[in-house]
Amino acid sequence: MTATPPTRRRGRPAKFSAEDVIRSALAAGIGSFTQSDVALELGVTVQSVYRRFPTRKLLLEACIDRALESVPPADSLDPAPGTWEEIIHACADQWWALCLRYPGFATVVTSYDGTLERFLEPAFDTYTDGLIDLGWSRPQVRFAMSQIESAAARVAHYLSQAVPQDEDALEDASRQMRQATDFIVKGLSLSRPEWLL
Repeated sequence: MTATPPTRRRGRPAKFSAEDVIRSALAAGIGSFTQSDVALELGVTVQSVYRRFPTRKLLLEACIDRALESVPPADSLDPAPGTWEEIIHACADQWWALCLRYPGFATVVTSYDGTLERFLEPAFDTYTDGLIDLGWSRPQVRFAMSQIESAAARVAHYLSQAVPQDEDALEDASRQMRQATDFIVKGLSLSRPEWLL
């Protein structure tokens, strides 16, 4: 069943901001929203949404920025991670939190037409800088981050397909994410490959 666009109202046009558009797009799903969904949610015309964001890609970029703003700096965590293992675990926790907070985020990341840095800078700078301060090279950091992102994406995909989607499925997925992170940490303790792509 398709949603009907809002009918044109008489009088003053509805007031809404770019922030309202971003919030509505995120509520509709970062990986699946349409401008029509957003317009319907806001009670405005699709053309009004296009005036704020002329393309879906521009709105998606704004949604990505908003999602990444929710990642706290590593040094604000309690306790703040100090070892490289703690930084990797904290980073994985933040990726997983993004996937849970913004359903479809993992799909956006894995299908993004660009580099991984789009999702690391500046949101994960304090995490990546912490690893570099501990002697890691930038290509080693990129490799580790790619593994964490990939694990979060796969587990989030599993969770999105779980039937039923309940607390048990979430608990199973969270446990799987912790196991995947432990596996990544064990692998990185043996070897720290560099991302060469």
